[in-house]
Amino acid sequence: MTDALHTLLAPFKRQLADLEQAHAAGTLSQAQRDAERASLERRLLDMLLHDSAVAASSAAKPALLWIGPAVMVVLGLGTLFVVLRRRSRLADEAFEPDDKDASSDPHLS
Repeated sequence: MTDALHTLLAPFKRQLADLEQAHAAGTLSQAQRDAERASLERRLLDMLLHDSAVAASSAAKPALLWIGPAVMVVLGLGTLFVVLRRRSRLADEAFEPDDKDASSDPHLS
């Protein structure tokens, strides 16, 4: 058994041992013992099913976290491709000419 599972089961084992000891000592009837044991088993089963459901749902989350960024990258690259392809088909006259001469720009010198 793993340490984590042993830690989770230890209280249930202790309660079950206490239950059996009380029954053996005669302080608990057979019907009371059976009812308490059934209650203990239900709580253990609920805990195990809840933990497995949480583990299953958290295992799916990393996959979902990668879908959003992947979709955004694909959309961005697709948009870039479409824009560059349309611009490459335009004639030179479709673009506005530069008003300034490059040599008069103070940032370029």
